[in-house]
Amino acid sequence: MKQTFTLPVPPSVNHYLRRTRFGVTLTEKAKEFKDTVRLTVHGMKLDGNVRMEVKYYRPRRAGDIDGPLKLVQDSLQGILYENDKQIIELHVWRFDDRENPRIEVTVW
Repeated sequence: MKQTFTLPVPPSVNHYLRRTRFGVTLTEKAKEFKDTVRLTVHGMKLDGNVRMEVKYYRPRRAGDIDGPLKLVQDSLQGILYENDKQIIELHVWRFDDRENPRIEVTVW
């Protein structure tokens, strides 16, 4: 079953994790993004292998194509699949869209 949805652009890798004296934890921006994903994405959890297509519309001409992927994949764990190790195929495209930055994700 194919599922498609649109998410906001997640925080950059530099704003995803932070070190504390107790170890490594998610930043507030990363927690807010994960909450947004939980509220936005509804669908049937996929068992077995997962294929994913990502169209990344970045807000400016900077950053790597894979920068936002980790947080997106982690945020979908427990919602669309149990663990991101289920992803066996991944296709990513990068576009520029200053007016409407976003990430469009399709999984099946």
